[in-house]
Amino acid sequence: MKTKHAIILIILGLCVDILGALFKILHLTGADQMLMLAAMFQVCGGLLFLIKLMTNPKLKEFLDWLVGRGFARHQIDSSSIVIIYDTILPVSLRKG
Repeated sequence: MKTKHAIILIILGLCVDILGALFKILHLTGADQMLMLAAMFQVCGGLLFLIKLMTNPKLKEFLDWLVGRGFARHQIDSSSIVIIYDTILPVSLRKG
């Protein structure tokens, strides 16, 4: 199975999803079934895309490239935590 089949399933699911939402807004019959069908198309397309991605022989090279470039590393030190803490919490909720 090719990647384009997974993309077609996802796009078909999105189209049926839009029609189902329109049917739901207009209170027409069959809206629930259309939304359920759209969700199944999107899930099947997503799973096929993930399977295709995981079986790709170049995936390991790409992940190694990401780690080597520093994109996949998470470096957290105490100063960044303090900056996040000071930014998120208002003054009234801070301890001490």
